[in-house]
Parts: sequence; structure tokens; C-alpha cells
Amino acid sequence: MKTKILPMAQPYISDKILWFIKNESKKCKILDIATWQWYLLEILWENWFKNLYSADIDESNFKLDKEKYKFSKLDANETLPFTDNFFDIVVSSETIEHVENPRFFLKEIYRILKKGWIFILSTPNTETIFSKIYFLLTWIFAGHTIADYTLSGHITILTSRLIERFTKDIGFKKEELIFNCFYIPGLKIYLKNFLVNKLFGCISIYKFKK
Repeated sequence: MKTKILPMAQPYISDKILWFIKNESKKCKILDIATWQWYLLEILWENWFKNLYSADIDESNFKLDKEKYKFSKLDANETLPFTDNFFDIVVSSETIEHVENPRFFLKEIYRILKKGWIFILSTPNTETIFSKIYFLLTWIFAGHTIADYTLSGHITILTSRLIERFTKDIGFKKEELIFNCFYIPGLKIYLKNFLVNKLFGCISIYKFKK
């Protein structure tokens, strides 16, 4: 069996995305924007969500069937090539920190999403204990070092307050904010306490409604 290599943001992002949409119709139209290679789309498909759309700036990086997953090449910094009120669910996992104008990007997501439906956003949590200590020592947020900028393309730093202000101004309603589980490697323990995960979980995962 082929070994699947998951992005560094895994584990415990895809399971939370699934949990956010578990009660939605399996026929709903879902866009995974900046889909990278494959991992979330395949997980959604395996959970019987079949009306899937994918999009990324790098077409050669996408390893799945482009017709099956309705692939579109796009630049998330520009107007998205979809009509208004087109999708039931839009997922942006580890993308917004890569875009030049996050407020414009969020406006575009709002435009293409149907009224009353779901937008899921995940992004690095800049407010962990480690990030705060690192910032006090270096004046740099963890996850936004020079290496993150040049190698990973993390060009935009977003605190939770900015994300929530932007989305509220645009018209989104925040329904929930959770964090990926804090993992203690040596003990192989995942801690699921909300406060612990907020302080230590490296990824914030939001659920918004239009």
C-alpha cells in the first residue's frame, strides 16, 4: 500500500474539518482552496462527500484526478473564478497566511459562498505560549521567521483578533474556534482540553457562516 505523506499541519486538522461538517448533506458542493497535493480531498471523498472542487496556484503539484475533483488553477490573491453564491462549503486550510491581501481573499470567499452556509479556515496560531515567548526574545512570531517567509511563503501574520474583525466586517458569523491537539511526542499523548490546546496548539481552526 502506498504510504501517504501528510503536510506538517497534520495531524488533527482534517478530523476537525470533518467534525464541523458531519451533519451536512453529502451532496453539498465543497471547495478546497489552495488544496496542495491531495490529503483533505481524499479524506472528504472517503467520508462520502462526492461533489468536490479543488483549486491551487500550482497545477503540477496536484496529484489527483483533476476531473474527479474538478480542479481549477487560480491565484488566491486575485478574483476567484467562480460565480456568486456557488458553493455550500469553502475550506481554506493553511492558506490565508500565504496571501498578500487576506481581507480581499476573505471577501472573495464570502462572495462565492451561499447564504447560510459554511466557511472553514485554518491558519497558524500566533498566540501559543511558545510563540509569545519566542516573540519576547526575538520580536518574531513563531511560524513567521525568515525561513518561514522564504521557504514556506508565510508572508502575512494574522492574530485571532484581526481574523475575527475582518470576517465580522465582511459579514461572516463566527460559530466556533478550536485548535489542533497539543501533542507530547515522547509520551505519545494528545491533550484535548480547549485551554491547553489554545495555549499550545499550533493551528487555529475556525468555522464561520455566511
